[in-house]
Amino acid sequence: MESEGDLNKHSASSNRAENGQENEETGRRENNLLGCKKARQQIEKDAQLLANRIALLKQEEVKTRKKIDETKKKAKEILDKKKQNEERQNKKMMDSQKNQQHLAKNQKHSFETRKKRQDDIKNTQATIAYQKHLEAKELRKQSKMNDQKKKEIVQDITMRNQERKNIVKFQEEYGIRKQEQIKQQKKEEFQNNYEERLAEEFR
Repeated sequence: MESEGDLNKHSASSNRAENGQENEETGRRENNLLGCKKARQQIEKDAQLLANRIALLKQEEVKTRKKIDETKKKAKEILDKKKQNEERQNKKMMDSQKNQQHLAKNQKHSFETRKKRQDDIKNTQATIAYQKHLEAKELRKQSKMNDQKKKEIVQDITMRNQERKNIVKFQEEYGIRKQEQIKQQKKEEFQNNYEERLAEEFR
């Protein structure tokens, strides 16, 4: 039978072993928590990146619309200037016609000039309309591409976030299971040690 001093030494040794295991498990739990924190930080970083990309696409769309508005403005300025030139030409032609000896010939010439001018205006208007059509078509195409890019970015970020969440969840569940296993192991070791001490004391 062991003396009381031997039993105390054996108990102290067992306590040191248990404290060592607890410190090791505490370190593992802290590492798991740190990993979870880093995963959450990465998720927040990816969300910010998504917001920045969407903002950039919106800026590109605004630039495209601004370019179309500028084209419309320039087209209007061209038409206005052309109209002013035509009005000056008309006035000049009318003044010139007053001094012409052959009124009939001048009237025919004026008719042909007006017809040509009208044709020019129609052609210019048709060109502007066609340009607007192309720009609107390009805008729709660009908008569709931007929407597709947004969708792809969202899907990619969502998938990566889900993967990280699954990893974090697995790590947390694994840590809990491991902690329960260690507690159970300690409980069993303590019970076995206690029974062994009792058995030795009653020998």
